[in-house]
Amino acid sequence: MRSVFLLLASFIFNFSSGYAQGSWAAIPNAPSNGRYDDMYFINDSVGFVSQDSEVFRTTDKGTTWTQISTLDSNIYYVRSIEFVNDTIGFAGLLSNALSLPGNTYKTIDGGFSWSLLQNMQINNYDGICGMAHFGNRLLAVGTYHGPAYFYKTDDFGVNWTKTDLSNLMTGLVDCYMLSYDTILISGVADSANNYNASIIKSNDGGLTWSRVYLSNTSYMEYCWKMFFRPNGLGIASVQSYGPQLIIARTVDYGNTWSTITVDTTSFQGNLGGIALQNDTLGWVFDQYDFGAWETTDGGLTWTMVNTPVIAGDRLVVLDSITTLAAGATIYRYGSSFVGLNEQIVIPVPNQHTVELYPNPGNNKITIDAVAMRNTFGILDIADAKGKIIRRVTRQPFLKGKNTFMVEVTDLPAGIYSAVWHTNERRVAKSFTIIH
Repeated sequence: MRSVFLLLASFIFNFSSGYAQGSWAAIPNAPSNGRYDDMYFINDSVGFVSQDSEVFRTTDKGTTWTQISTLDSNIYYVRSIEFVNDTIGFAGLLSNALSLPGNTYKTIDGGFSWSLLQNMQINNYDGICGMAHFGNRLLAVGTYHGPAYFYKTDDFGVNWTKTDLSNLMTGLVDCYMLSYDTILISGVADSANNYNASIIKSNDGGLTWSRVYLSNTSYMEYCWKMFFRPNGLGIASVQSYGPQLIIARTVDYGNTWSTITVDTTSFQGNLGGIALQNDTLGWVFDQYDFGAWETTDGGLTWTMVNTPVIAGDRLVVLDSITTLAAGATIYRYGSSFVGLNEQIVIPVPNQHTVELYPNPGNNKITIDAVAMRNTFGILDIADAKGKIIRRVTRQPFLKGKNTFMVEVTDLPAGIYSAVWHTNERRVAKSFTIIH
């Protein structure tokens, strides 16, 4: 994620109020292999996305995309991509059944070739969820499933420092740089803070941290992606195990935040990609399936809208009328686009599933985590309120059925859920315990 001040050029021609009516459309022939979790533009025309080790580039604001390279011959899950200038860039990986740990790759020729970094001290099962830079300082954080590690380099990846933030956070997802020393990191809080969605902030380059946002619920939540306007207005999506959709909002560059309700419909909220095109108009998307909400008052209120966007997980504002979303493919918002007159139907990516038996259960239950591809994740047991009460496993999952026997004799009779959170998505299956 680029710094907020580097976005200034994109907003110079923005109106102080109101916006040009536009619409979302899938870009023809854009990459569509799974879910694209991140997208980075080095200017308003040249940008990059990557998944399954394939790297794609656009030079025309996302209208056309070309695969220019692969990270190497293995298929890796690419979670983040960041360029510090026209030539030097980084791709952060998550662990899966084929890559332990989730390493980082670097390019020095604009993405045409990549080499594995050997000096980040990333442990097995760990990886990189988010990246950000300001000048020559590059940050990386991860992962959503923990532990909470913060990586920093001031020389384009030659040397790194690694900081354990587990005293504040259980897992880290996204990071944002407001200046060389002002940093925000989103994720999930520690157990003492009920695994709530949280944002921490540093004003000294990551030497010290303070918690600036904590959701107030009884269930596990992640603060997922963050976005800032140059005037300090910021919004952050929340992935929640609870019954309503929420975001976090700030007007003072992230010093203080408030929780905003997006939707009170009774379903678990997997909000991901989020952005404001100007001080009033913005969107937040379901990061796994269909689902889009729009704001026209700077994030204070939200309305569900129909869009073709599936699994939107990163939004990039290119100029005052154009925003791109990376998800199941690449989507674009604007007033009119040549060649985008027809809506393109992109299928929902193949989904992992969870089965369990017997249901109801008494002493033991068997959980089958069926993976559609090699992946990594955490399998938990949650109570009826969505609070995580037991960790079953944190491990790689091979494609196919992964079976676990879970002792439940110590749990009171009631309704529970098996919650499986992988690199690709989060799925849950309810079950009942009787004694």
